[in-house]
Amino acid sequence: MPGDRTNAFISVLIAGGEVQGDVVSVEVEDGDRAIDQATIVLDDPADRASSPFREGATVKIDMGWQNDHQVMFEGLVRRVTVDSQARLPQRVTIEAYDLSYRLQGDPHSAEFTGTLSSILQRLIAPATIAPGQIEPSPDRNYTTTPLRQTNRRDWDFIQDIARLENSRAFVEYNEGASKFYFLPASRLMSQNLGTLQYNCGLSRLREFRYQRTASAASPQRTVDANDPVSGDPIQQRPTPAVPEAPPLPDPENLQRQTARGTAASYVQAHVANASANPDSQRRGSRAAGVPDSADRAEQEARQDPTRRLGFVGEGSAVGNCHIRAKGVVTIEGIPTWAAGDWYVAQVNHRYERVIEQGQVQQGRETRARSSYTSRIRVTR
Repeated sequence: MPGDRTNAFISVLIAGGEVQGDVVSVEVEDGDRAIDQATIVLDDPADRASSPFREGATVKIDMGWQNDHQVMFEGLVRRVTVDSQARLPQRVTIEAYDLSYRLQGDPHSAEFTGTLSSILQRLIAPATIAPGQIEPSPDRNYTTTPLRQTNRRDWDFIQDIARLENSRAFVEYNEGASKFYFLPASRLMSQNLGTLQYNCGLSRLREFRYQRTASAASPQRTVDANDPVSGDPIQQRPTPAVPEAPPLPDPENLQRQTARGTAASYVQAHVANASANPDSQRRGSRAAGVPDSADRAEQEARQDPTRRLGFVGEGSAVGNCHIRAKGVVTIEGIPTWAAGDWYVAQVNHRYERVIEQGQVQQGRETRARSSYTSRIRVTR
């Protein structure tokens, strides 16, 4: 991931106007299931920003470093807050949501027929969001039995479908426009966004906390239903997890054990006897009384591949505009049992203007610099 990492870049367009000079901070929250959100804080001593920025105005944010930046967010203003205090410059906070916010209208009921991909395109059409990759797997056909939306907002209904299909539905800015995507989670797991090296290099991870618990893993779900023709009971058992590779011995520990003449016992303890199947540690659950459909039973029993092992981690890295939610990053420099590919469930990109006070020969000099960090929440 090349580029100068010393001079952060920010460009904010609101209602078509550039407000770069007034920006105090910008934070873009990118999640794999939630509507993306941006929070912009501006200095506004002359009352220029609080007047033209109204709810519904368009927002576009370009963020990164001077020679490595890209549009991270496009959306609509949701709220404008003005903070005025004596002896302090007036400050404006603008909150915005991405274009999927247009699908958060009133709840209603409807019936849809056709393939799932065509139904999704019809759902987003009133919001004038361009279709991107809408590729459910499988692309189910609801010609004989319609897909029913019952007192749900369009965006909530789309997320219901995504959970049932073990997929992700989201709006993201790509190739000059915000587009709607619907992709299987397994496909997103194949999109590697790069490598984060813990405490080393320009793409370094400055802090990282992680843990593994059985409760964080995707549950093994057994589903009970009935055959719609014969009425016979159907039990869909969970698909066995892919066995986890045994952990390799840490090279430094192995070297120390070799010097002590106990390397063989170390390898035996940490490799030969390592458990290769985490299924016994994962919790189970049962879904009873699902609709009489073999397809629905199979959907309910699916395992989320982004939480297969029960690993959860959070960390802060040098700002990196190439890291997005709904992809995979490779984390290196941590113990071998946790190193490897992690799914990015959420990333918060933050730009901040920092005022520094410096001493000069005659008086005090004030310097302004900017920082850019990326905070990630990852799972395995």
